[in-house]
Amino acid sequence: QMLRGQDGALAQVRPQVMDEDAADHVPLCGLGTKSMSLHYWQHRFGLQAPAPVRLYNTLTRSKETLVPGTAGIVRMYSCGPTVYRYVHVGNLRTFMLPDLLRRALEYLGYETEQVMNITDVGHLTDDSFDRGEDKMLVSAQLEHKSPEEIAAFYTDAFMQDAASVNIRPAAHYPRATHYIPEMIELIAKLIEKGHAYEVGGTVYYDIASFP
Repeated sequence: QMLRGQDGALAQVRPQVMDEDAADHVPLCGLGTKSMSLHYWQHRFGLQAPAPVRLYNTLTRSKETLVPGTAGIVRMYSCGPTVYRYVHVGNLRTFMLPDLLRRALEYLGYETEQVMNITDVGHLTDDSFDRGEDKMLVSAQLEHKSPEEIAAFYTDAFMQDAASVNIRPAAHYPRATHYIPEMIELIAKLIEKGHAYEVGGTVYYDIASFP
């Protein structure tokens, strides 16, 4: 039971019985309802520090201790859907992995903030195909809709499908179309530093330039 006496650290939280292995919704005074684990509340009210976490770093090919930029808070980015058609079960498996990681981190006492992009432009049907048609434009032509309508419809469909398999929503969903100038600026820097090159109007990574 989370409430332990009027002077306890959790005195402002309504009495709750929480499974140590589950995240439950807990009403907070004046703050609405949040889903947190018991381990999170222990950390939130200073009862103990988050448990140490070791993750495999593919760059160094070794396990390393997780050191968040802000103590106790893990901010993470995960790749989101290309919203030109419905997702299938294999797609959803991709989005379950960061959700599982978030749940594990919160269980161990960390706060999390997840960003997942929405690719609503610029995804080619086949990177090796000379014509390189944008999937959004292809779907728009097939369904007789505008690319914006296609993106809006399948973004909503993705959110519903993700919720149906209990994938929790991310904190932020930036759209690719909202960051075109930043993409162009980044591409220009990659070319300038010799990490990318242009052929026939298309820019490619120069993978040989990376360590």
